Amino acid sequence: MDLGQVIIILVIAYIVLGPEKMMEVATKLGEFGRKAREFIDEIKMQAYIENVNKKVLELEKEQSKEIADGEGTSQSSTDGAPSGTKTENN
Repeated sequence: MDLGQVIIILVIAYIVLGPEKMMEVATKLGEFGRKAREFIDEIKMQAYIENVNKKVLELEKEQSKEIADGEGTSQSSTDGAPSGTKTENN
């Protein structure tokens, strides 16, 4: 709808409803618009939270898999010493 069509609809509504009823309708339309916006925002927030929860679960799964893979194996550095120990080369 372009601006001309909206103006025509408003003029017709003003003629049919009158100024007092027109204000009531405008108020109710405003309330409806606010509630619709709040509803849409709530749905967006829920979708965002679900997406974040999904990513957190994936990261936790990856970390637990890495921990399980790392258990029972000793990693050694290039000099043959277990990792985390220092050796002096003199």
